[in-house]
Amino acid sequence: MRKASTPLQQERLIRMLEAAGEQFAHKGFTDADLDTIAATAHVGKGTIYNYFRDKQDLYIHAMVHALEVSFETVYERIKDIEEPVEYVNVYIDAVLDFLDGSEVMRGLLNNASALLDPSIHHVLAKIRDEFIARHAVRITDGMNKKLFGKVNPSILIHVMETSMIGMMYEQQLSGKYSTEELRVAFKQIFLQGLLPREN
Repeated sequence: MRKASTPLQQERLIRMLEAAGEQFAHKGFTDADLDTIAATAHVGKGTIYNYFRDKQDLYIHAMVHALEVSFETVYERIKDIEEPVEYVNVYIDAVLDFLDGSEVMRGLLNNASALLDPSIHHVLAKIRDEFIARHAVRITDGMNKKLFGKVNPSILIHVMETSMIGMMYEQQLSGKYSTEELRVAFKQIFLQGLLPREN
């Protein structure tokens, strides 16, 4: 992806990424139409190719943009919470609320067959690792205060994140559980599971 060097280019780039995210979310990678993306973003199709090598490159960066927005949305909601148990509680709420309310993110996750391409894994891993590192600090704080048992904080955050995404995906497919049922279950599982154990 070509970097945007001016505010106008940055604004144009964001429009293209958001239009692409919507198109890929609703149509999937194969059926997404670059002409529709260009029209929605108010740019010419050639402008898309000035910024992105091909459709795959656009898809990767649209997914990255959507993930960055989602992670920042979650972080903004919980960044000022100091108490570790409340942090985990609100973290679960923030992730589930975002996934429940973001049709684009749910669609991108549902149509993520292009994610099987190894070229996207290193890009997504970097973003995910930054997200995990931000939140692992609070788990470590909870362990230091003896509020939580010993656990690898990075693995815990990763498991929480992937579990919630996976169950929200399952909810979309089957409609078996409501978001509220998932919220209660995750809080019971993760908050109870974090409590220190007596030896």
